[in-house]
Formats: sequence, C-alpha cells, structure tokens
Amino acid sequence: MNCLRIGLVVLGCLILNACNATKAVIDQPTPAINSALTQQQAQARQARISDVSYQYQLDITDPQQLRGHAQLSFSLTDNREPIKIDLATAQVSQFTLNGRPLYPNYDNQVFTLPARLLNSGRNQITLHYQRPYSTEPDGLYRLQDPIDGQDYLFSFLKPSSAKKLFPLFDQLDIRATFSLQVTAPSSWQVISTTAAVEVIEEQQARRWQFAQTETISPYQFSLHAGPFQFWQQQGQPSLGLYVRQSQVQQVEPQQFFNRTQASIEKLAQRLGVDYPFGQYNQVLVPVSIPFAMESSATNLVNERDFWQQQQQQSQQPILSDLTRQWFGNLVAIKWWDQQWLNESMALYISQQLTDDAHQSAVPQHTFDKQQAYNEDRLVSSHALQPSAINPNSPLQHVDAITQQKGLSSLKQLNHLIGDRAFYQGIQDFLTQYRFQSTPSESFLDTLAKAAKTDLTPWYQQWVLSSGLNTLKAEFQCDNNRISRFVLHQSGLDSPQDNFKSQTVKIGLFTKGRNALHRNSTVVVTYDGATTDVKRLVGSRCPDLVYPNYQDWGYVNVELDNKSLQTALFEIGKLQDDQLRSMLWQGLWNSVLQGQLSLQQYFGAIFVNLPSETEPQVLAQVLNQLKQAKVYLEQMQPLHQRYARQALNGVEQMSLRLAMQNSANTTLRDLWFEQYIHFATSLSAQHHLAKLLNGKEGFEGLQLPQQQRWGILIHLSRYDYPNINRLLNQESQRDNSDSGANYLLAAKASQRQSQQKRRWLNKVMQQTTPTTPTQFVQLATVMQHLYPSEQKALSQATAEERLAQLEQLDSHRDEKFMALYSQYLLPMSCSYNGKQRLQNTLTQQAQLSTVSQRGLKLAIQAEQQCISISERMLKHGT
Repeated sequence: MNCLRIGLVVLGCLILNACNATKAVIDQPTPAINSALTQQQAQARQARISDVSYQYQLDITDPQQLRGHAQLSFSLTDNREPIKIDLATAQVSQFTLNGRPLYPNYDNQVFTLPARLLNSGRNQITLHYQRPYSTEPDGLYRLQDPIDGQDYLFSFLKPSSAKKLFPLFDQLDIRATFSLQVTAPSSWQVISTTAAVEVIEEQQARRWQFAQTETISPYQFSLHAGPFQFWQQQGQPSLGLYVRQSQVQQVEPQQFFNRTQASIEKLAQRLGVDYPFGQYNQVLVPVSIPFAMESSATNLVNERDFWQQQQQQSQQPILSDLTRQWFGNLVAIKWWDQQWLNESMALYISQQLTDDAHQSAVPQHTFDKQQAYNEDRLVSSHALQPSAINPNSPLQHVDAITQQKGLSSLKQLNHLIGDRAFYQGIQDFLTQYRFQSTPSESFLDTLAKAAKTDLTPWYQQWVLSSGLNTLKAEFQCDNNRISRFVLHQSGLDSPQDNFKSQTVKIGLFTKGRNALHRNSTVVVTYDGATTDVKRLVGSRCPDLVYPNYQDWGYVNVELDNKSLQTALFEIGKLQDDQLRSMLWQGLWNSVLQGQLSLQQYFGAIFVNLPSETEPQVLAQVLNQLKQAKVYLEQMQPLHQRYARQALNGVEQMSLRLAMQNSANTTLRDLWFEQYIHFATSLSAQHHLAKLLNGKEGFEGLQLPQQQRWGILIHLSRYDYPNINRLLNQESQRDNSDSGANYLLAAKASQRQSQQKRRWLNKVMQQTTPTTPTQFVQLATVMQHLYPSEQKALSQATAEERLAQLEQLDSHRDEKFMALYSQYLLPMSCSYNGKQRLQNTLTQQAQLSTVSQRGLKLAIQAEQQCISISERMLKHGT
C-alpha cells in the first residue's frame, strides 16, 4: 500500500514521469549527505573561532580534477585543544600553519591541527590541494551535456558539502568572507557569489577575480562554470541568466528579467529592506535539486521547473526563491533544525504577494497543506523545530511539515499580532541581524517587541510541538435558530493532547433548490477543549457548518453529523471552489480515520463528482479515488463484490465524462487518465489496446508518448493478452532513455510469479547503484514490482523480504533502504500482516533509523487499512 507511506521521503528520480522529457533532461538522484558535525561538536568549534576569512585560487582547466591554493585566516579564543579543518578526499601538498610547514593528521575528511602549534589569537593556514570533481550533485559537480558533449560545473554546497570544493570550517554558523580567483577555459563563463572585478586573458584560459563577499555561511557560497549562453540586465541589482548551449532555444530571457525585477521590488517593499546584494544570477541545471539551492545572490534551478514557470508565467516560484535571499542569506539560521523559518517564510511571503496580484480558484496552499496534514498524522511526525536533527541524514531536512505547517503557523502568527506588528518585526529582524547567523528565537523576539506581547505560548504550541489536532463544531437549534454553538478540540492520542490556540473563520450554510448558500461567517479564536461561540446564538440554523472556512487554521476538521450528511449529498452544489476542495479532503480524511465508510465516500463521488468543473478540485478528488482503489485491492478477498462494482462504476463514469468533455481539454484529459487507471474490466482493457493501435478513438483524444506507456504499464499489471508483443512494438516506436525506463516498469509489473522472483533476486543481489541511471532503474523496478492488485504475488515472498531486511540494511545506504521501505515491505491489510511487521521491528534490533522508520510507517498503514475495512463491514457491503 505504497500510497499510505506518505511520510517516507525517497530521494531522487523515483518515478518515471520525472524522466519523461527529452534526452536534454538529466535528472539524477539526490545524493546522500556528507558526514557532518553534530550540533554539539559544531557549537564547541564555533565558540572558539571568530573573524574568519578565506582566500582561494582555483584552477578548473583540468577536466578530471580541481586544483587549488587556499589561505585560511581565523582567530582562536584559546590554544588548549586541537582544531579541525574540513576538506574531503583531497591530495594535499605544501601545508603550512602560521608560516611553519606541517604534515597534519588527515583522515581524508578532516585535518586535525595540534594545539601546541596554534596561537591564542590570529592563525593562518595555507595549502595546495587537488581533488576530483563530484560525479553527483554534491560539492563541485561535473556534468557532461549528452547532446553536445560540453562540460559544466555546478556547486551543491548545502548542507555540508563545501568541503568537497575547498578547505574550510564547514558549518553554517561559522561565517566568513570569501575571496575567489578562478582559472577556467577561455570559452567558459564563471559565476560566483559576487561579481567578477577583473578577467585576464591567458594562453587558452582566462583568470577570473571576484570581489570579496560579505560574511556568509559556507552553503551560501557558489561557483558555477562552463560554456554557458548567458544574458545580463544591468540595474540595481544586475540580473543574469545562464543556460547550457543546447537549451538556448527554450529560454525567453526578457520574460525572466521582467518578472524577477518586479519580484525584487515587491519583496523590498513588503519586507521593508532593500535587496541585500549587488547581483542576482539564475543558473539552470538539468538535475533534480536536492535542497533549496539559493546561495547568496545566485539561484540554482532545475531546467524543467524553469520551463514550466516560463510557460505558465508563474510568479510565485520566483518570489519564493528570492525571499530566501533575505531569509537564509541576509540572515542565516544557526542550525539545521531551524530551517523551517527560511522555508516557511519563503512560501508565506511569496504566496501572499501572489494572492495580492491574482486570486486562484483554490489557493495552492490549500492543496499543499494536505501533505503536511498527512505527515503530521504519521508516527514519523516531528515538531517544526525538532529537539535534535542529524545533518548526515537526507531524511531529516525539508519536508511538508517544515514548509506547509510552518507556513500555516506564520499565517496564524500574522493573524495573532496583526499586519503592522508582523511586518515591522520582520524589518527589525532583517536589520538587526544583517549578515549574521541567529536562532529562530531571535525572530520571535523581534516580533514580540513589535507587537508588545509575549509570544512564548505561541512558540511552544506551534514551533516546539508536533501533531495535528481536530476541530469539530457542535450546535443545537430551537425554532430554526441556533441556541448553542461550541467548538471542540481534540488531539491525536487523547482528548487533551497538546491543545493549541488559533484563529479560524466559521462558515454557516443552508440548502437552496440548486445551491448551498452561505448565511454568515464569524472569526473565532479557540483554545482548550471547548470554546463557546455565543455570537452565533440566534443565527439561522445551518445545514452545513465548516469551522475552518477559507483555510485560516492548521487543523483537521471533523464534520458534525448534520453537516456530514449535507456534504455527502450536496457538495456539488457549493459555488465556493476552495470550500468544495476542503470538504472533499475532509470526507477522504474521515475514511482514513475510520469514521466514514468507503461505500459512503463512493456514493458521494457518484452523486457529486460528475458536475465538478474546477480542474484543481477534480484532480484532487481523482487522486483520492486512486488511493481508494489501492485500499480495495489490498483488502482482497474481503469486500470483493463491492470492490468490483465500485471500480467498474468509476471506470464507466471516467470514460463517459472524458467523452462528454471533449471540448474542455483539461477536464477531458483528467477523466481519461482516470479511465486508464480504473480500466480493470477486460472490455475496458481491450478498448485501451484499440486506442493504442488507432482502431478506436473519440473526439479530441490524442495519446502523447508518456500516456501510451501509461496504458501499456497498466495492461502489463493486469496480464493483458499479447502484452509482450505490444511492449516490443512500443519500444521500437520510442527508443529514448525514458522509453527504456517505461519498458522496464511494464516488465517489472507483469503478473507472473517466476518473473517476479527474478526481479526480486536482482534487487536483493544488486550492489548499491553507483550511477544515476542504475539508481533510476532500481527505483523503477522496486516501485512497479508489487502493484496493489497483485496482493497474492506479494504475499508469496513477504516472509523472505522481511527476513532479509536486517542483512540488507547492514550493507546498503539510506537511499536504497528508503526505497526498500517504501515499496517492498509487505502489506496485507490484516492483523496477521501487522503483527508480522511488528515482530520484524522487535526482533531485528540492529536496523538503521531509516528501516525502523519504514517499519513503523508500514505498521501504521496496516492499521489504517484494517480500520477502513472494519468500517466497511459495519456499514455492510
């Protein structure tokens, strides 16, 4: 039940649609993060070091390795203990400490400098070194363009990869000035944190001298180089756009410059502080970005994301990236557990400015927040600012809780203290801590001073606590008027678990002949277990109450009985797109929590969804339906008769609505994609095969290559006759790299036990992938090996997959085990299956954190499926 493990972050290009563009797209997996200091080690080193400056002379003319000369200057409070300098896998020569030659203790990651040779006060280190370029996005990454063969270099220095570029104190709270000189091939452009002040022509090379930076953190530094096509626009700041030569035709630079300049002006006005740097460069890279890579004055962005933004003329991503130049670069966090502030602020400010410009039918935050809700219900939930974070783990950085719950929390804080104090506090914070690293508490302190209020309770409730609380309205009516109205708050584990206080807007609706009409709204700040809303006493008795109208709050809404019945039968009559979206999500959440049966949910689907015309809402509900299909298939053989009826109903409804919406391409495509996914009857599968070979069709239907492969993968899963012949024909039609991956997915998903065995053996025996292609292939096989409808085939090897878990875990990396945990832990939707997972967790005590987390999530997913199944039994199938 892969869709249930929403909280498990899998790194890299795991699904085929991430690789479906032209060969120019070179998406690769996110690398494992380098070993880094613990927070305690970093604090101890930072307490002794100050006034740091780095001077680097780098030679990147050699295509295989970087050569460098480095000078590090710093002050020490004492020389009682050794000091460690970070530099990864380098060959070092001519190392001097305070003018004295030294052969330092070096373990290929860290130099340990003896205390007796250090000064209490000023120290200086010089060294020559060379090291190979990184072969994945980590450190200084060398990439060869597969189209024209030209080489490019991109720096990926977050969170602790700067040591793969040069020697330094590689921790974010030791800020320093950086001086850089780079010798590069004469045809190359070189981009860094500051502007080039001099470019000197040499024989077959050019030497670039850059201005010294302000005091910045290591991850804020950047170095990108290659034969880029570039465009520049002078101004304050100057703007630059850099792209590979092979991708020039896809770029509209003036559109980028216009939107970027407008965004900088909006942000400076909203934040009350001018853009802090003299330039802003955007560098396009054809790989997945492992983290938000907004170094100071430079942004590294995935090419596909850029093309999409350009086509959609989307302003919000540009605003989000730019906001991090203030939050994250002008003022940096003290440690990685405070990343929520930068990420949340980037989203909150950018979405506010976007909403100011134009209102979408449903704010994107309403959709995005659902992922945070899902993760906050899981056993892996964490506070916005966790009590501990491991910078070595790629699973412990930015996720939906960090971003979306953080965004909601800032929204609550804004409501709590008001716009004037909120933005005055932001301005004071950015001014007071300019070019410093500071803890997130400093941000709260400046806002508290601006608001003249104590924000400690808010900080405790929203930043230091985890979990998602539930809000439910209860009301009584006499003579069609409300006589009592109460809001009830409950926690996940107990009625009084971690109560929160927040401001919400309550919406009251009554039925009309053809619509649900909004009668009134009221703004309420609730706290504790119950909150009486006396202002609603005397109001007209509603048919539907929604206590988080317009999505102000971060809370799970449980509808009262009367409102639930209204929603089930009348949701399609609501004119408010956002409220319809939130009600559909609420109905699905009620299914997941065992409060609403799948029969009732499907009933609401068949009654209301055919009239849905808002594409965002329709796409949301269709995705929920796909998850419902997985549940029904995992429950087999229970509820088999109902499952067949429900799936056939969606299959027929999807085809009918795809054909009816032939004039609306967006709705048609959404319904047709759903038809492909629900084509479980043999007649529907025959129909798909005929659509593939052109023997049938309907008005407006076209099958792009990605969709053709989607049909074939679906037919493979259901053992369609002559599927191998169809696959061979399609692979000849599409011989691209992405086509090869689609073919691999189709082969792995085929319903044949011997073939499953061969694929599983390959997964178990394969060494850790060493190339991006190998990683994508491994992820593809794991993802498609045991589809939900092939439960019997999955159970045939379930014991073996669990028995080998500890052995695999002992010699595979986090990326592999994250994939294994998401796709290959067996699920059966039964108490026996749950106990089997629990026994594995208990008996295999040496499992890594990643595998333990995967097992806990799988156990929780099993219990969720069991609860849904039992609710169906109570309802009657």
